[in-house]
Amino acid sequence: MSDQQNTEQELLSFVREARKFLTLVESPTWAGSAELTDEEHVAEMATHLAKSRERLDLPERTVMHSVRNSDDLVLAMTGNTPAAAERARFLTGLLTALPRLLDAIEERVITKEAA
Repeated sequence: MSDQQNTEQELLSFVREARKFLTLVESPTWAGSAELTDEEHVAEMATHLAKSRERLDLPERTVMHSVRNSDDLVLAMTGNTPAAAERARFLTGLLTALPRLLDAIEERVITKEAA
């Protein structure tokens, strides 16, 4: 398979995965908290976890999913709900593939402009 075919397959794969990911989110918004101490952030997180637990009837013990970098820095917390693992996997895959996807998109635009 040629590099061009590989790139096209990667782009199509990304589109398929992105469409699946979109079914796992509803009306996403970016949010930042007030400036809080670590203890206050933990208390706020406990409130959010309780809301999810009640709304989705989650068990007491759950797995918390996140996206981290190689230094173990948390980049995103995706939660402890059944769909949280899929969201974390998609975001990790997206961040890993993003450099190649951007290169492919940029190459296509430049090739189109040159034609």
